[in-house]
Amino acid sequence: MGLDNIPREYPCRNQGVAVLTEDGKIDCNATIESGKCPHNNMKNSNPLIKDSIIPLGMIGTNCWYRGKYGAYLLEQMKNYIEDFSYDENTLYGNELDDGNNGLAASECLNISNEMIAYSEAWAHYVKTNSEVAGDLDKEKDLINDWSYLAWWLKFIGEECNGSISWY
Repeated sequence: MGLDNIPREYPCRNQGVAVLTEDGKIDCNATIESGKCPHNNMKNSNPLIKDSIIPLGMIGTNCWYRGKYGAYLLEQMKNYIEDFSYDENTLYGNELDDGNNGLAASECLNISNEMIAYSEAWAHYVKTNSEVAGDLDKEKDLINDWSYLAWWLKFIGEECNGSISWY
């Protein structure tokens, strides 16, 4: 089963900067090209993640996240450190007040904060116990993937009122 995590509210629409198609849908490419995409602008202004490769969701929209990959990252950390609070089921979320399944803004921020707190442990895991240990380029990518997910959850919590899980 696949999993994509989608902003509950699109920040470009909330901020009134989305470029829309004739039928009122967000044209992500045009919004990005206009320089008004909040996700891209915030990502690109952060030196820790600006060069990260985004694990895009199925539709390929930059602010969507390929949740199945994030589930893998959280599962690896949970297997490495039992006290880590989250696991491969976390990004599937829970039922929200609007009936959708996803993560409330506060939960996104909680997960992000814990991931940031465990970043050094993640780097240690990647360098010593992961399947890419010893391959410096792949180690760097895996560490960057962790940092991007933590950043994305913070962005979604602060700018998008949480996420919806699509699976």
